[in-house]
Amino acid sequence: IVLVLYFVISSAIVRKKRELGIQKALGFTTFQLMNQLSIHFMTPVISGTIVGVLLGATGTNTLMSFVQRGMGVMKAEYIIKPSWMLAFALLFILTSYVSALLIAYRIRKISAYALVSE
Repeated sequence: IVLVLYFVISSAIVRKKRELGIQKALGFTTFQLMNQLSIHFMTPVISGTIVGVLLGATGTNTLMSFVQRGMGVMKAEYIIKPSWMLAFALLFILTSYVSALLIAYRIRKISAYALVSE
């Protein structure tokens, strides 16, 4: 996920270089722009995490029972705690957000003066 975020955010910064420079000239801070870009990419991460957790909670027992039949285990019931699933989802979302912030730190190099002089 971090690699995909890196490629997507890096290309977004390159595409929006002029727009980000204008926003900096208007008074936005680097952290505000980083936060804006990072939150923009959190929508697909959060929706994917929710879908993944729901599918994992409902399909883990079925999938593991199917896989273990080849080993001779005919019936297996794994205990899936909702608190662990929630903790994993929150940790995954937080990790993605922090990674997106670190990747978007390249915005600090953009300045309005450099855009005007180009």
